[in-house]
Amino acid sequence: DISDNPCSFHPMIKRKLIKEFEQKPSQDIYNLLNILNLTPICLIENGFYKLNIRESSLTRKKNYSHSVNLAYKYYQIKSLKEKKVKIARHFAIRRILNKHYSEWISLNIKKSYYEFIKGL
Repeated sequence: DISDNPCSFHPMIKRKLIKEFEQKPSQDIYNLLNILNLTPICLIENGFYKLNIRESSLTRKKNYSHSVNLAYKYYQIKSLKEKKVKIARHFAIRRILNKHYSEWISLNIKKSYYEFIKGL
């Protein structure tokens, strides 16, 4: 598995391995997991990135969490139908973590997402 928390993962992938994205939230994660399921990877040490979310970003929309959960459910079911159990498991974990986050934030309104991750 590439992650036990709902953080982003930004790989460098050969362009020829990338398939056309589905028009759903988090299609990049589904595409990435399919590539990683077939291709060996190398991890770099001490890598970091800065995430800048534009005002018009899909991530900032009010129902984004719900939309992402529906997309994760879709990818989970699709992966099971394709017998890609590791990929389906990854999306199940993401759905569970998103639910935990939604419950946590309702009790910790003034805390940040990063404080949630520290508690995992």
